[in-house]
Amino acid sequence: MAMISEAFDLAWRAMAFDLSVFRLVVENPASARASLLVLAVAALMLAFSQSMVLLANQVPPVRFALALLLGGVQHGVSALGYALAFVAAGILLGMPAAGIGGLVALVALAWAPNLLALIAVVPHFGLGFARLLEAWVASLVVVGLSAGLGVGLPGAMLLAVAGWLLGQLARMLAGPALARINWRLLEKATGRSLMPDVDPIAYLKSLAAERNGQAP
Repeated sequence: MAMISEAFDLAWRAMAFDLSVFRLVVENPASARASLLVLAVAALMLAFSQSMVLLANQVPPVRFALALLLGGVQHGVSALGYALAFVAAGILLGMPAAGIGGLVALVALAWAPNLLALIAVVPHFGLGFARLLEAWVASLVVVGLSAGLGVGLPGAMLLAVAGWLLGQLARMLAGPALARINWRLLEKATGRSLMPDVDPIAYLKSLAAERNGQAP
């Protein structure tokens, strides 16, 4: 319970751009572990926010939960991949390094806004909110790297852009194959072939129409 309390305290402070929490997760192993809990919950919230595909495909409850867990793992691995990209970028740029554990903790904490990702399922409002979360996370990555590594904002921006470019390069090279693997795993988890493209508004309208049609 103590770690859960600390994790959410770190998350709210990070979301408010409290720079001291980014220094804390680099210097304090217990806080670093709590930041990983933030990442785990945020990744699950992202998976929930994308669950309309599962609903539209009428996935049974147990398989629905399994698919959400798998989606959370995939989002978490993606975040950790970018942390490794920042490690590689720091080596290439000769910048101060917090070590792999420190950078993972910084990226994990920067994902804190995704704790609110479930709001992104709201029709009409959700897409804009999802873009806001992406910008929020990107901003926290920069300020987190600056505070956690003790470099200025220009240096943190350079490191963030270099890490993002390396991450994009890795995604371009391995992304299509990984996407196919992830989709196959998702279909295995749900036990059916999934319709990938779902318009949340259209789905909700069709669901409402179906229920009204069944009404006496």
